[in-house]
Order: sequence, then structure tokens, then C-alpha cells
Amino acid sequence: MRRRFGERLRRRRPSRPTRPTVLICCEGGKTEPQYFSDLCRDRRVYSQVKIVPPEHGTHPKGVVECAVQYRAEAKWDRTPYDEAWCVFDMDSHSGVPGAFQKAEARGIGVAFSNPCFEIWYLLHFEYSTAERSGAEVRQRLREHVPDYDKSASVFHHLKGCLGTACSHAVRLREYHCAIRNPETANPSTSVDRLVVKLDELSRRAATGEVAREPEV
Repeated sequence: MRRRFGERLRRRRPSRPTRPTVLICCEGGKTEPQYFSDLCRDRRVYSQVKIVPPEHGTHPKGVVECAVQYRAEAKWDRTPYDEAWCVFDMDSHSGVPGAFQKAEARGIGVAFSNPCFEIWYLLHFEYSTAERSGAEVRQRLREHVPDYDKSASVFHHLKGCLGTACSHAVRLREYHCAIRNPETANPSTSVDRLVVKLDELSRRAATGEVAREPEV
């Protein structure tokens, strides 16, 4: 006897293994997407990570809105992301705390740098608590990477010092531990937290660990 149409709709699909996926929405159109693309290729998780350049403007709140939209669309398509992250920096933006609050309310991670994303690059080579502008950070970075350009790939310069950069980022957060406003924590970055997540994703992929798709 054939099942009626309504019965077929109500029948649950069996769960099946799926690979964990991560969404990364970037403020910058070149520097950040290039870095995370290189990192994901090196960690062999490029197919599991969606890297999105700015689509709602380059303001931090626009980056968060982009992540909210992409995550909602993925959930609607029944291919939800396991994690969503926003990457933006202080630069000359206002309203950074508001972007943090919106991201936290939506369960979205933030990889934030002050004054600019390049402070993450610089931490691969040196540690300093000296406050700097974005231009000063890039000038200092060129002492280690003479041909540095925002549109160029520099991952090969950084790869061997990734652990050092993570340690320096943690030290800076400890140095600024009494400061609750990220706008005044110069220099600082939390990019290392996203890097650690991608390393974890790489480890899970290498060991064959998978997530389970929820039953519907």
C-alpha cells in the first residue's frame, strides 16, 4: 500500500555524517580574505570554510549583519554553519562596542584587532605594548617583511611563527585585562582565537571526526 503524501512529508530523514563548517565574514576586501584563504589551504580545510569579503560596507556592524544574513540563509538551505565569525579592526571606526554586542547576542565570534589587522602579522615577529596607529604598525611590519603590501599574500612569511603570534596575542589581552572597551586596548588582537578554531577544524578533518546532521 502506498504511503499518502502527507505521511511521506512527516517521515524523518535519517541523520548522516557531515563535516563541520565555519563562516568567516571580513571587513577588508583583500588583506583578511587573503590571509584566511592561505591559512585554510595550508590546514587543508578550505572546502569547509566560507570566507566572505565585505558586502554590507566596511563598518563593523555591517560585517556582523553580513554574518547574520549568511548564517540565516545557510540554515534555511539546511546546510547550517557550525560556527560564524566576524573579522574587523578598530581603524577609524566608531560603534565597535555595538558591533561586539550584536555579535554576542547572535552567538557570532569576533576576531578583532586594534589598531588594524596587521598587528596580528606584527606579533609573529615581536611583542610590544606600545600604542601605535595603523600606519605605524604597517611601517614596523615592513622591517620584517620589506615587500609588504595589503593586497599581497604574506602567509609564507608568517607560517613558521604562528605559535609565537598566538602567545603574544594572549599576553596582550592579559596586559589589557582591566580594559573592557576594545576601542582603547591598543595594541591588541583576538585573531588567534579564530586561528585556534581553524586548527581544531584541521585536526578533526585529519582524524576523520564528523558532526551529525540533526534530524528534521
